[in-house]
Amino acid sequence: MEKSGIWYKFKAWSWGRRLAAILALWLAGYTLLYVVWPRLTLIGRSTEHKVHVAFGFHANLYHSFRIDTNDEAGFGKDIRVIRHTIKVFDRLNKAGIPAKAVWDIENLFSLEETLPKHAPDIIRDIKRRIDANGDEVILMSYNNGLVSAMTEREFNDSIKRAISNSRGSGVQDVFGRWTPVVRPQEMMTTPGNFKLYKDLGIQAISLYNSAITFDTFRVFVPELTREQAHNPLRLQVKSTGQDMIVIPTYNIGDLVENVSLGRWVKELHREQLRGNINRDVLVFINFDADDQYWVGLDLPKHLKFLPNTGGIEKLIQEVAGLDYVQFTNLDEYLKHNKPAGDFYFGQDTADGSFNGYNSWSEKSYVHEYWTDLMNDRRADRLVRAVYSYLGRTVPAAVQSDLDTAYERRLRLLSTTNFGMATPYLARARERVVEQLIQVMNS
Repeated sequence: MEKSGIWYKFKAWSWGRRLAAILALWLAGYTLLYVVWPRLTLIGRSTEHKVHVAFGFHANLYHSFRIDTNDEAGFGKDIRVIRHTIKVFDRLNKAGIPAKAVWDIENLFSLEETLPKHAPDIIRDIKRRIDANGDEVILMSYNNGLVSAMTEREFNDSIKRAISNSRGSGVQDVFGRWTPVVRPQEMMTTPGNFKLYKDLGIQAISLYNSAITFDTFRVFVPELTREQAHNPLRLQVKSTGQDMIVIPTYNIGDLVENVSLGRWVKELHREQLRGNINRDVLVFINFDADDQYWVGLDLPKHLKFLPNTGGIEKLIQEVAGLDYVQFTNLDEYLKHNKPAGDFYFGQDTADGSFNGYNSWSEKSYVHEYWTDLMNDRRADRLVRAVYSYLGRTVPAAVQSDLDTAYERRLRLLSTTNFGMATPYLARARERVVEQLIQVMNS
């Protein structure tokens, strides 16, 4: 008897044909269930909630693995990439796309020493964009500092000088205005810092809630809802009774985790349409201003479709046509959006990858640098204690030596001098650090 029916016909096919049919059915089912159906359920729904997008650029022209020269081996790369970024924003703004940049720039090495001499146009252009295009400058630290390892005096001076200082390199001095938000160097902070920040007028802090565990608070807290993860949160600091507004921040690793910025904002908006998110949300992407990522990859034509490869220009263009996307800066978003909830963590975020200060301490000579720094702190305290015990004022010559040593100590406290995330320091950087310690100890 002749057998018929789909099953018998299927069994009669070759293995290659059967596999192709199974894959086709799976793809059709996946498309229907996970692509088409979720969109069909949103037909007719609307919401006034927006997805706000902000781009942050962390500028520091002092590197552990590059030297102090105006070329690709040194800070020349920073200048090239930052100039490119500014040109892209200018070009897109002229085309009617109101994208804005959030700049955090270290003061001592970049705003005070390198940019005025080698690229004053960058300072002028950022100031122009602040005045005309909605860019903003937020705070970093004056000395690119290892803030969670500073004394209270060092910490306060680092932040105060970042705002304004006698050399005119504070953000208020250079740009005339700034947003009272701080983006710590390497996203490092410790709970004791928050009260100090607030006492100095800082209203919020930008910290990574990133898929990349480097210095991120994500590993210390329960999983946040999408609404919380894309809105300011109120950190309740139990040890001090203080609170601090934290802005969950992301980097290029999170773009990869979410496939692309376009897919990321679309998913957030669908959650708004479904009612799972009942407010505006913010995607704040902040990463090193010198990273080649902002320029893009030079790929052959058949690979240019790949997401996250076209630089800042393609990133902006990817979402510019979506009516629910609004380009913003941190000041604008904070003014109109209250915290989405409270949370708490008590760890130092420099331990976000659970290796303590390994990245800064794994090199043997770094222990020598840190020992010299600690000895200088002790010597300063001892000298002041002796004169205090004797009831005498510290003589002017001695005070001058203490001040000189203190300035060198602040410079030495730059994370760059300890070679974060590299197995070595550039030899030229080692010589700079050794000379710095010699002056500090003299």
